[in-house]
Amino acid sequence: MSYLLDTHTLLWWLDENPILSNQAVTIISSPQNIIRIEVFSFFCIIFHPKPEQKKFVL
Repeated sequence: MSYLLDTHTLLWWLDENPILSNQAVTIISSPQNIIRIEVFSFFCIIFHPKPEQKKFVL
């Protein structure tokens, strides 16, 4: 089966955050599933201001 992860789900899975359900972790981790990630998610992760930054700076 094929699944599309949003930015938060991707980050929670990578961080092994307990907010992600066991069912979601099983689905994402299964080699039988195709996991798709939008390019925009990577943009959000790369260019999101860090908590200590007050402004967005490029």
